[in-house]
Amino acid sequence: MAKFIVLLNSIMNKVVNTTDLQKLKDLGCMKFFTAESYIFHQGEPGNVIYIILSGQVSLYIKAADGTSICIAHLESGDFLGEMSLLDGLPRNTTALAETDTTLIAITKNNFQTSICDPSSIPYRLLIGLIHQVNQLYNELSQCKGGGETLTESTEDSAWTALVETGSPMSEESTNAESAHLIKIENNPKINELGNLFPERHKTYNRVAPDVYKDFLISSQAKCPVCSEIFEAKKQYISKLKFERSDPDFRKHYSDFEPLWYSLWVCPHCYYTNFYPEYDTIPVYKKQKVLTRTEELKKQFSFEFTVPRTIDQVFSAYYLALVSAQLYDASPLKFGKIWLQLSWLYHDVDDKEMFDTASNMAFKNYYDVLYKSGESLTVPQAQQCFILLGELYLIRGNEKEALRHFYTAIKKDGGKEAFNQQAEERIHDIRREKMNF
Repeated sequence: MAKFIVLLNSIMNKVVNTTDLQKLKDLGCMKFFTAESYIFHQGEPGNVIYIILSGQVSLYIKAADGTSICIAHLESGDFLGEMSLLDGLPRNTTALAETDTTLIAITKNNFQTSICDPSSIPYRLLIGLIHQVNQLYNELSQCKGGGETLTESTEDSAWTALVETGSPMSEESTNAESAHLIKIENNPKINELGNLFPERHKTYNRVAPDVYKDFLISSQAKCPVCSEIFEAKKQYISKLKFERSDPDFRKHYSDFEPLWYSLWVCPHCYYTNFYPEYDTIPVYKKQKVLTRTEELKKQFSFEFTVPRTIDQVFSAYYLALVSAQLYDASPLKFGKIWLQLSWLYHDVDDKEMFDTASNMAFKNYYDVLYKSGESLTVPQAQQCFILLGELYLIRGNEKEALRHFYTAIKKDGGKEAFNQQAEERIHDIRREKMNF
Protein backbone atom coordinates (compact mmCIF):
# COMPACT_ATOMS: atom_id res chain seq x y z
CA MET A 1 0.00 0.00 0.00
CA ALA A 2 2.76 2.45 0.96
CA LYS A 3 4.47 1.86 -2.38
CA PHE A 4 1.19 2.53 -4.19
CA ILE A 5 0.72 5.83 -2.32
CA VAL A 6 4.28 6.86 -3.19
CA LEU A 7 3.61 6.02 -6.85
CA LEU A 8 0.39 8.04 -6.83
CA ASN A 9 2.23 10.99 -5.31
CA SER A 10 4.99 10.76 -7.89
CA ILE A 11 2.40 10.97 -10.68
CA MET A 12 0.77 14.04 -9.18
CA ASN A 13 4.10 15.66 -8.37
CA LYS A 14 4.83 15.82 -12.11
CA VAL A 15 1.84 18.14 -12.34
CA VAL A 16 2.90 20.14 -9.30
CA ASN A 17 6.51 20.46 -10.44
CA THR A 18 5.49 21.88 -13.79
CA THR A 19 3.08 24.38 -12.27
CA ASP A 20 4.22 27.74 -11.02
CA LEU A 21 4.44 27.46 -7.22
CA GLN A 22 3.27 31.05 -6.83
CA LYS A 23 0.09 30.18 -8.75
CA LEU A 24 -0.62 27.39 -6.28
CA LYS A 25 -0.13 29.77 -3.39
CA ASP A 26 -2.51 32.23 -5.04
CA LEU A 27 -5.12 29.49 -5.48
CA GLY A 28 -4.96 28.44 -1.84
CA CYS A 29 -3.69 29.58 1.50
CA MET A 30 -0.73 28.70 3.72
CA LYS A 31 -1.36 26.59 6.82
CA PHE A 32 1.07 25.66 9.60
CA PHE A 33 0.81 22.59 11.85
CA THR A 34 3.05 21.87 14.80
CA ALA A 35 4.59 18.44 15.33
CA GLU A 36 2.17 15.73 16.58
CA SER A 37 -0.91 17.75 15.56
CA TYR A 38 -3.70 16.39 13.37
CA ILE A 39 -4.39 17.89 9.95
CA PHE A 40 -7.65 15.98 9.51
CA HIS A 41 -9.33 12.85 10.86
CA GLN A 42 -10.82 9.82 9.15
CA GLY A 43 -14.57 10.29 8.68
CA GLU A 44 -14.49 14.10 8.53
CA PRO A 45 -15.92 15.89 5.47
CA GLY A 46 -13.20 16.98 3.10
CA ASN A 47 -13.17 19.65 0.41
CA VAL A 48 -9.51 20.70 0.57
CA ILE A 49 -6.38 19.22 -0.97
CA TYR A 50 -3.04 19.94 0.75
CA ILE A 51 0.44 20.21 -0.77
CA ILE A 52 3.35 19.87 1.65
CA LEU A 53 5.84 22.73 1.41
CA SER A 54 7.96 21.56 4.35
CA GLY A 55 7.79 18.95 7.07
CA GLN A 56 6.60 15.36 7.26
CA VAL A 57 3.08 13.89 7.44
CA SER A 58 1.91 10.33 8.15
CA LEU A 59 -1.38 8.82 6.95
CA TYR A 60 -3.32 6.31 9.07
CA ILE A 61 -6.44 4.22 8.60
CA LYS A 62 -8.47 2.55 11.32
CA ALA A 63 -8.63 -1.25 11.13
CA ALA A 64 -11.63 -3.40 11.98
CA ASP A 65 -10.38 -3.92 15.57
CA GLY A 66 -9.98 -0.17 16.16
CA THR A 67 -6.21 -0.03 15.85
CA SER A 68 -4.52 2.51 13.57
CA ILE A 69 -2.39 1.39 10.63
CA CYS A 70 0.21 3.73 9.13
CA ILE A 71 -0.03 3.44 5.36
CA ALA A 72 2.29 6.21 4.15
CA HIS A 73 4.89 8.78 5.16
CA LEU A 74 4.75 11.98 3.10
CA GLU A 75 7.22 14.85 2.83
CA SER A 76 7.88 18.11 0.98
CA GLY A 77 6.28 18.09 -2.49
CA ASP A 78 3.73 15.38 -1.66
CA PHE A 79 0.00 15.96 -1.42
CA LEU A 80 -2.85 14.66 0.76
CA GLY A 81 -6.62 14.95 1.00
CA GLU A 82 -7.13 14.47 -2.73
CA MET A 83 -9.59 11.59 -2.43
CA SER A 84 -12.30 13.38 -0.49
CA LEU A 85 -11.76 16.45 -2.64
CA LEU A 86 -12.48 14.52 -5.82
CA ASP A 87 -15.14 12.02 -4.78
CA GLY A 88 -17.02 14.19 -2.26
CA LEU A 89 -17.08 11.54 0.49
CA PRO A 90 -15.68 11.84 4.04
CA ARG A 91 -11.93 11.46 4.64
CA ASN A 92 -10.86 7.83 4.57
CA THR A 93 -7.54 8.47 6.35
CA THR A 94 -6.22 10.43 9.32
CA ALA A 95 -3.30 12.80 8.62
CA LEU A 96 -0.80 13.55 11.41
CA ALA A 97 2.03 16.10 11.21
CA GLU A 98 5.13 14.21 12.39
CA THR A 99 7.21 17.41 12.42
CA ASP A 100 6.41 21.11 12.16
CA THR A 101 4.72 21.23 8.77
CA THR A 102 3.75 23.96 6.29
CA LEU A 103 1.03 23.22 3.73
CA ILE A 104 -0.79 24.90 0.85
CA ALA A 105 -4.54 24.31 1.19
CA ILE A 106 -6.55 24.42 -2.07
CA THR A 107 -10.36 24.18 -2.06
CA LYS A 108 -12.37 21.99 -4.40
CA ASN A 109 -13.78 24.94 -6.34
CA ASN A 110 -10.32 26.42 -6.98
CA PHE A 111 -8.94 23.01 -7.91
CA GLN A 112 -11.68 22.33 -10.48
CA THR A 113 -11.76 25.86 -11.87
CA SER A 114 -8.02 26.43 -12.27
CA ILE A 115 -6.37 23.01 -12.40
CA CYS A 116 -8.61 20.22 -13.71
CA ASP A 117 -11.93 20.39 -15.56
CA PRO A 118 -14.29 17.78 -13.95
CA SER A 119 -15.70 16.82 -17.37
CA SER A 120 -12.30 16.09 -18.89
CA ILE A 121 -10.94 12.60 -19.53
CA PRO A 122 -7.81 13.23 -17.36
CA TYR A 123 -10.09 14.15 -14.46
CA ARG A 124 -12.12 10.94 -14.92
CA LEU A 125 -8.94 8.86 -15.12
CA LEU A 126 -7.73 10.52 -11.93
CA ILE A 127 -11.03 9.62 -10.29
CA GLY A 128 -10.45 6.04 -11.42
CA LEU A 129 -7.02 6.01 -9.80
CA ILE A 130 -8.50 7.41 -6.60
CA HIS A 131 -11.20 4.75 -6.76
CA GLN A 132 -8.62 1.95 -6.95
CA VAL A 133 -6.67 3.34 -3.98
CA ASN A 134 -9.90 3.49 -1.99
CA GLN A 135 -10.52 -0.17 -2.78
CA LEU A 136 -7.09 -0.95 -1.34
CA TYR A 137 -7.91 1.08 1.77
CA ASN A 138 -11.10 -0.92 2.27
CA GLU A 139 -9.21 -4.21 1.99
CA LEU A 140 -6.36 -3.08 4.25
CA SER A 141 -8.74 -1.88 6.96
CA GLN A 142 -10.05 -5.45 7.26
CA CYS A 143 -6.67 -7.09 7.74
CA LYS A 144 -6.74 -6.90 11.53
CA GLY A 145 -9.42 -7.99 13.97
CA GLY A 146 -10.25 -11.18 12.07
CA GLY A 147 -11.16 -9.39 8.84
CA GLU A 148 -10.54 -10.60 5.34
CA THR A 149 -6.86 -11.15 4.55
CA LEU A 150 -5.40 -8.79 2.02
CA THR A 151 -4.00 -10.71 -0.96
CA GLU A 152 -2.34 -9.82 -4.23
CA SER A 153 -5.46 -10.75 -6.18
CA THR A 154 -7.24 -7.88 -7.85
CA GLU A 155 -10.69 -7.19 -9.19
CA ASP A 156 -9.33 -7.57 -12.71
CA SER A 157 -8.03 -11.08 -11.98
CA ALA A 158 -11.44 -12.03 -10.65
CA TRP A 159 -13.00 -10.79 -13.87
CA THR A 160 -10.45 -12.72 -15.91
CA ALA A 161 -11.40 -15.91 -14.09
CA LEU A 162 -15.09 -15.19 -14.65
CA VAL A 163 -14.65 -14.58 -18.37
CA GLU A 164 -12.31 -17.53 -18.95
CA THR A 165 -14.31 -20.10 -16.99
CA GLY A 166 -17.81 -18.74 -17.33
CA SER A 167 -18.26 -19.52 -13.63
CA PRO A 168 -20.41 -17.13 -11.60
CA MET A 169 -18.89 -15.33 -8.62
CA SER A 170 -21.81 -16.39 -6.43
CA GLU A 171 -22.37 -20.06 -5.62
CA GLU A 172 -25.98 -19.64 -4.56
CA SER A 173 -28.15 -22.06 -6.49
CA THR A 174 -30.99 -21.07 -8.76
CA ASN A 175 -34.62 -20.90 -7.68
CA ALA A 176 -35.92 -21.68 -11.14
CA GLU A 177 -37.66 -25.02 -10.60
CA SER A 178 -38.43 -25.52 -14.28
CA ALA A 179 -34.90 -24.74 -15.47
CA HIS A 180 -32.40 -27.32 -16.59
CA LEU A 181 -28.84 -27.05 -17.87
CA ILE A 182 -28.34 -26.63 -21.60
CA LYS A 183 -26.77 -29.76 -23.05
CA ILE A 184 -23.28 -29.19 -24.34
CA GLU A 185 -24.25 -30.10 -27.90
CA ASN A 186 -26.74 -27.23 -27.85
CA ASN A 187 -24.10 -24.70 -26.84
CA PRO A 188 -22.31 -23.77 -30.08
CA LYS A 189 -18.71 -22.60 -30.04
CA ILE A 190 -17.11 -19.88 -32.13
CA ASN A 191 -13.36 -19.92 -32.65
CA GLU A 192 -11.58 -17.31 -30.49
CA LEU A 193 -14.89 -16.24 -28.91
CA GLY A 194 -15.86 -19.36 -27.02
CA ASN A 195 -19.32 -20.81 -26.38
CA LEU A 196 -22.44 -18.84 -27.22
CA PHE A 197 -23.97 -19.35 -23.76
CA PRO A 198 -22.23 -19.13 -20.34
CA GLU A 199 -21.54 -22.42 -18.63
CA ARG A 200 -24.43 -22.18 -16.15
CA HIS A 201 -27.08 -20.74 -18.46
CA LYS A 202 -30.29 -22.77 -18.50
CA THR A 203 -33.54 -23.09 -20.42
CA TYR A 204 -36.68 -21.70 -18.80
CA ASN A 205 -39.67 -22.80 -20.90
CA ARG A 206 -41.72 -19.61 -20.79
CA VAL A 207 -43.84 -18.23 -23.61
CA ALA A 208 -44.82 -14.61 -24.29
CA PRO A 209 -48.36 -13.89 -23.05
CA ASP A 210 -50.97 -13.54 -25.76
CA VAL A 211 -51.58 -9.91 -24.78
CA TYR A 212 -48.07 -8.94 -25.94
CA LYS A 213 -49.21 -9.02 -29.57
CA ASP A 214 -51.37 -5.93 -28.91
CA PHE A 215 -48.23 -3.88 -28.34
CA LEU A 216 -46.32 -4.90 -31.47
CA ILE A 217 -46.05 -3.63 -35.04
CA SER A 218 -44.69 -5.71 -37.92
CA SER A 219 -41.93 -4.06 -39.90
CA GLN A 220 -39.77 -4.90 -42.92
CA ALA A 221 -36.12 -4.65 -41.90
CA LYS A 222 -33.00 -4.75 -44.05
CA CYS A 223 -29.94 -6.34 -42.50
CA PRO A 224 -26.96 -3.94 -42.74
CA VAL A 225 -24.58 -6.92 -42.88
CA CYS A 226 -26.01 -9.33 -45.48
CA SER A 227 -28.58 -6.91 -47.05
CA GLU A 228 -31.39 -9.48 -46.75
CA ILE A 229 -34.93 -8.33 -45.97
CA PHE A 230 -36.77 -9.91 -43.04
CA GLU A 231 -39.88 -9.30 -40.96
CA ALA A 232 -39.20 -7.74 -37.56
CA LYS A 233 -41.27 -6.52 -34.63
CA LYS A 234 -41.32 -2.99 -33.27
CA GLN A 235 -42.91 -1.92 -30.02
CA TYR A 236 -46.14 0.08 -30.33
CA ILE A 237 -44.81 2.92 -28.19
CA SER A 238 -48.02 4.98 -28.06
CA LYS A 239 -49.91 2.00 -26.60
CA LEU A 240 -47.47 1.32 -23.79
CA LYS A 241 -48.76 2.25 -20.33
CA PHE A 242 -45.82 3.27 -18.13
CA GLU A 243 -45.98 2.06 -14.53
CA ARG A 244 -42.65 2.77 -12.85
CA SER A 245 -38.91 3.02 -13.30
CA ASP A 246 -36.35 1.12 -11.20
CA PRO A 247 -33.24 2.83 -9.78
CA ASP A 248 -31.16 1.09 -12.49
CA PHE A 249 -33.33 2.73 -15.19
CA ARG A 250 -35.38 -0.35 -16.03
CA LYS A 251 -38.86 0.76 -17.09
CA HIS A 252 -41.98 -1.27 -16.34
CA TYR A 253 -45.18 -1.17 -18.38
CA SER A 254 -48.62 -2.56 -17.84
CA ASP A 255 -49.19 -5.96 -19.55
CA PHE A 256 -45.97 -5.81 -21.60
CA GLU A 257 -42.26 -6.49 -21.17
CA PRO A 258 -40.12 -4.57 -23.72
CA LEU A 259 -37.05 -6.76 -23.10
CA TRP A 260 -38.70 -9.53 -25.08
CA TYR A 261 -38.80 -7.36 -28.22
CA SER A 262 -35.80 -5.02 -27.91
CA LEU A 263 -33.51 -6.88 -30.32
CA TRP A 264 -33.64 -7.63 -34.02
CA VAL A 265 -31.94 -10.80 -35.25
CA CYS A 266 -31.31 -11.29 -38.94
CA PRO A 267 -32.47 -14.87 -39.67
CA HIS A 268 -30.02 -15.07 -42.60
CA CYS A 269 -26.70 -14.07 -40.97
CA TYR A 270 -27.60 -13.82 -37.25
CA TYR A 271 -26.39 -10.24 -36.94
CA THR A 272 -28.15 -8.89 -33.81
CA ASN A 273 -28.55 -5.46 -32.25
CA PHE A 274 -31.06 -3.26 -30.47
CA TYR A 275 -33.46 -2.24 -33.19
CA PRO A 276 -33.02 1.56 -32.80
CA GLU A 277 -29.27 0.94 -33.31
CA TYR A 278 -29.56 -1.80 -35.92
CA ASP A 279 -27.73 0.05 -38.68
CA THR A 280 -24.85 1.21 -36.49
CA ILE A 281 -22.14 -1.20 -37.60
CA PRO A 282 -18.88 -0.13 -39.28
CA VAL A 283 -18.82 -1.07 -42.96
CA TYR A 284 -15.38 -2.67 -42.69
CA LYS A 285 -16.66 -5.04 -39.97
CA LYS A 286 -19.48 -6.57 -42.03
CA GLN A 287 -17.42 -9.31 -43.67
CA LYS A 288 -15.99 -10.36 -40.32
CA VAL A 289 -19.51 -10.73 -38.91
CA LEU A 290 -20.63 -12.74 -41.95
CA THR A 291 -17.66 -15.08 -41.79
CA ARG A 292 -17.83 -15.82 -38.08
CA THR A 293 -21.60 -16.19 -37.83
CA GLU A 294 -21.41 -18.87 -40.52
CA GLU A 295 -19.74 -21.00 -37.85
CA LEU A 296 -22.76 -20.46 -35.64
CA LYS A 297 -25.30 -21.37 -38.31
CA LYS A 298 -23.66 -24.77 -38.77
CA GLN A 299 -24.21 -25.58 -35.09
CA PHE A 300 -27.22 -23.56 -34.08
CA SER A 301 -30.57 -22.82 -35.71
CA PHE A 302 -32.34 -19.68 -34.60
CA GLU A 303 -35.68 -18.14 -35.46
CA PHE A 304 -38.29 -16.31 -33.40
CA THR A 305 -41.59 -18.17 -33.19
CA VAL A 306 -45.05 -16.65 -32.70
CA PRO A 307 -45.41 -16.29 -29.81
CA ARG A 308 -41.72 -16.17 -28.97
CA THR A 309 -40.21 -17.89 -25.94
CA ILE A 310 -37.97 -16.55 -23.19
CA ASP A 311 -35.26 -18.97 -24.35
CA GLN A 312 -35.33 -17.34 -27.79
CA VAL A 313 -35.01 -13.95 -26.09
CA PHE A 314 -31.95 -15.12 -24.14
CA SER A 315 -30.47 -16.50 -27.37
CA ALA A 316 -30.99 -13.12 -29.05
CA TYR A 317 -29.12 -11.32 -26.25
CA TYR A 318 -26.17 -13.70 -26.49
CA LEU A 319 -26.17 -13.30 -30.28
CA ALA A 320 -26.05 -9.55 -29.64
CA LEU A 321 -22.95 -10.08 -27.48
CA VAL A 322 -21.33 -12.08 -30.31
CA SER A 323 -22.13 -9.34 -32.86
CA ALA A 324 -20.80 -6.68 -30.48
CA GLN A 325 -17.55 -8.61 -30.10
CA LEU A 326 -17.17 -9.00 -33.84
CA TYR A 327 -17.61 -5.30 -34.61
CA ASP A 328 -15.54 -4.21 -31.56
CA ALA A 329 -18.32 -2.41 -29.72
CA SER A 330 -17.52 -0.15 -26.78
CA PRO A 331 -17.84 -1.28 -23.13
CA LEU A 332 -20.96 0.90 -23.01
CA LYS A 333 -22.74 -1.45 -25.44
CA PHE A 334 -21.59 -4.57 -23.56
CA GLY A 335 -22.68 -3.01 -20.27
CA LYS A 336 -26.13 -2.34 -21.68
CA ILE A 337 -26.53 -5.92 -22.97
CA TRP A 338 -25.34 -7.53 -19.74
CA LEU A 339 -27.49 -5.22 -17.61
CA GLN A 340 -30.61 -6.20 -19.54
CA LEU A 341 -29.59 -9.85 -19.31
CA SER A 342 -29.46 -9.45 -15.52
CA TRP A 343 -33.03 -8.13 -15.61
CA LEU A 344 -34.14 -11.17 -17.62
CA TYR A 345 -32.43 -13.58 -15.22
CA HIS A 346 -34.13 -11.78 -12.35
CA ASP A 347 -37.49 -12.33 -14.06
CA VAL A 348 -36.91 -16.09 -14.29
CA ASP A 349 -35.65 -16.28 -10.68
CA ASP A 350 -32.18 -17.50 -11.62
CA LYS A 351 -30.07 -15.92 -8.87
CA GLU A 352 -26.90 -17.66 -10.02
CA MET A 353 -27.03 -16.23 -13.54
CA PHE A 354 -28.36 -12.90 -12.28
CA ASP A 355 -25.13 -12.55 -10.29
CA THR A 356 -23.05 -13.49 -13.34
CA ALA A 357 -24.79 -10.97 -15.63
CA SER A 358 -24.69 -8.23 -12.97
CA ASN A 359 -20.97 -8.80 -12.48
CA MET A 360 -20.35 -8.51 -16.22
CA ALA A 361 -22.45 -5.34 -16.39
CA PHE A 362 -20.39 -3.96 -13.48
CA LYS A 363 -17.12 -4.75 -15.25
CA ASN A 364 -18.14 -2.98 -18.44
CA TYR A 365 -19.59 0.14 -16.81
CA TYR A 366 -16.47 0.32 -14.65
CA ASP A 367 -14.34 0.14 -17.81
CA VAL A 368 -16.41 2.89 -19.44
CA LEU A 369 -15.70 5.31 -16.60
CA TYR A 370 -12.20 4.34 -15.51
CA LYS A 371 -10.35 2.48 -18.25
CA SER A 372 -11.60 2.99 -21.79
CA GLY A 373 -11.35 6.80 -21.96
CA GLU A 374 -14.60 6.73 -23.92
CA SER A 375 -15.98 10.19 -24.69
CA LEU A 376 -19.25 10.72 -22.82
CA THR A 377 -21.61 13.63 -22.52
CA VAL A 378 -22.22 14.84 -18.97
CA PRO A 379 -25.66 13.15 -18.81
CA GLN A 380 -24.17 9.89 -20.15
CA ALA A 381 -21.48 10.01 -17.47
CA GLN A 382 -24.12 10.73 -14.82
CA GLN A 383 -26.13 7.71 -15.90
CA CYS A 384 -23.05 5.47 -15.85
CA PHE A 385 -22.11 6.64 -12.36
CA ILE A 386 -25.65 5.94 -11.13
CA LEU A 387 -25.67 2.49 -12.74
CA LEU A 388 -22.30 1.64 -11.24
CA GLY A 389 -23.61 2.81 -7.87
CA GLU A 390 -26.60 0.47 -8.18
CA LEU A 391 -24.34 -2.40 -9.19
CA TYR A 392 -22.12 -1.71 -6.17
CA LEU A 393 -25.23 -1.99 -3.99
CA ILE A 394 -25.94 -5.42 -5.47
CA ARG A 395 -22.40 -6.38 -4.46
CA GLY A 396 -23.09 -5.13 -0.91
CA ASN A 397 -20.63 -2.21 -1.09
CA GLU A 398 -22.62 0.78 0.19
CA LYS A 399 -19.54 2.99 0.53
CA GLU A 400 -18.64 2.74 -3.15
CA ALA A 401 -22.30 3.06 -4.10
CA LEU A 402 -22.49 6.35 -2.19
CA ARG A 403 -19.26 7.52 -3.78
CA HIS A 404 -20.68 7.01 -7.26
CA PHE A 405 -24.05 8.58 -6.47
CA TYR A 406 -22.23 11.67 -5.15
CA THR A 407 -20.10 11.80 -8.31
CA ALA A 408 -23.21 11.55 -10.49
CA ILE A 409 -24.49 14.88 -9.17
CA LYS A 410 -23.44 17.55 -11.68
CA LYS A 411 -25.03 20.93 -11.14
CA ASP A 412 -23.20 22.50 -14.09
CA GLY A 413 -24.26 20.86 -17.36
CA GLY A 414 -25.82 17.84 -15.72
CA LYS A 415 -29.32 16.49 -16.20
CA GLU A 416 -31.51 17.56 -13.32
CA ALA A 417 -33.45 14.28 -13.32
CA PHE A 418 -30.17 12.39 -12.79
CA ASN A 419 -29.10 14.83 -10.06
CA GLN A 420 -32.38 14.22 -8.28
CA GLN A 421 -32.17 10.45 -8.69
CA ALA A 422 -28.63 10.34 -7.28
CA GLU A 423 -29.63 12.53 -4.34
CA GLU A 424 -32.62 10.31 -3.62
CA ARG A 425 -30.48 7.17 -3.67
CA ILE A 426 -28.05 8.79 -1.20
CA HIS A 427 -31.03 9.61 1.02
CA ASP A 428 -32.36 6.04 0.70
CA ILE A 429 -29.06 4.50 1.83
CA ARG A 430 -28.71 6.86 4.79
CA ARG A 431 -32.32 6.27 5.85
CA GLU A 432 -31.85 2.48 5.72
CA LYS A 433 -28.75 2.78 7.91
CA MET A 434 -30.66 4.86 10.44
CA ASN A 435 -33.56 2.38 10.51
CA PHE A 436 -31.12 -0.47 11.03
